[in-house]
Amino acid sequence: MLHVPRFALDECRDLAYLRRNHRRVGQFVAHRFMTPFWRTYDLVMLWLALLHGLNGARTMIEDYVGARGWRVFSLASLYILGFIFLALGSLVILTFQPVGTS
Repeated sequence: MLHVPRFALDECRDLAYLRRNHRRVGQFVAHRFMTPFWRTYDLVMLWLALLHGLNGARTMIEDYVGARGWRVFSLASLYILGFIFLALGSLVILTFQPVGTS
């Protein structure tokens, strides 16, 4: 018997809900982004989550990449990608204008 983890089934259910109700979900996000509290909350969550992930990736690189040259290259790539994702995510959160509010 094939065993499917519970989280995979939950993810499929959530994706099916989003496909059926994408306009309602989009309106919910747009309405939420009209208040400064939720923009700030989402910006803080973006920064904390991304920095947490980058710190974990940095730890793995330092633990498992042995050659100094490859480690420097890997960390530089990680920091550059991290900066790009932080900048783009912050830009989207800070400049998002819901339709009909401009």
